[in-house]
Amino acid sequence: MSTADRASTQRPSSHSVDPQMKIMSKNPIKYALVNFIEHFQVDAFTDKPFKENPAAVCMLEDEDKRDDGWFIRVAAEFNAPITRFLTPIRHNNDAYNDSESDHHFNIRWFTSIVEVNLCGHGTLAAAQYLFTCGLVKSDKIEFLTPSGINLTVKKILSCRHGDTLGISKVLNNVYNGDIPNIPLTLNGVSILNVKKTVPLGDVLIEVSSGQSVIDLKPNFHELQERKGRERVICITGKAPEESGFDFISRVFAPTVGVLEASPRGRVFDLHLDE
Repeated sequence: MSTADRASTQRPSSHSVDPQMKIMSKNPIKYALVNFIEHFQVDAFTDKPFKENPAAVCMLEDEDKRDDGWFIRVAAEFNAPITRFLTPIRHNNDAYNDSESDHHFNIRWFTSIVEVNLCGHGTLAAAQYLFTCGLVKSDKIEFLTPSGINLTVKKILSCRHGDTLGISKVLNNVYNGDIPNIPLTLNGVSILNVKKTVPLGDVLIEVSSGQSVIDLKPNFHELQERKGRERVICITGKAPEESGFDFISRVFAPTVGVLEASPRGRVFDLHLDE
């Protein structure tokens, strides 16, 4: 008899057990085992645990036998804003051998409801996991995405923060766009510019000031109604000169399962190569 069978049939004396417990003890104990997945949680844009942007990172040996539903269910189990799945790209059909040449990985990003085709902080989290665990010996990692965009993450030396990570990619085409129909969220704020990226379909709305961004009270039902029109809506404005920052932004993506990305606030450095 298994441990589970014994647990389901043994009955303590009636004077020491709640009547509801006696009813429960008549039912067999049920459980499910999931194949072990090597995984970590990484907090991006911070040097302190449980701060800023959390992301789950899963390392897979082979993803070919898994359908998209499996990835979504695993992401829902982690319940992080984003879960990324890594698979080593093997050369010459050889097993992954942890050599300096093996720094190429397939990467996919999932929320609890859908796959997304690009995630910056999720990519940095994946790279941090690979570097920290010693799975990559070089100072850069190449990621191949399902959309065909190649991402490169490099170790760089920051004067303020010591060793840190930088991500480079081919920028999406950006065009003038129309103001999304989200009047309850924008609430009459003065809009200076609207841009839309292709092919991702993200929208950037520049408003008159960073304080206007801070004061926004997003209507998430209204934003969710934009499903199929925009993947992400970013609202940004120039920060006050005395703040020491260049701009203040908030990012909303309820149509992919993320109401607001990192509403706790964060600081990041943006460098544009000429």
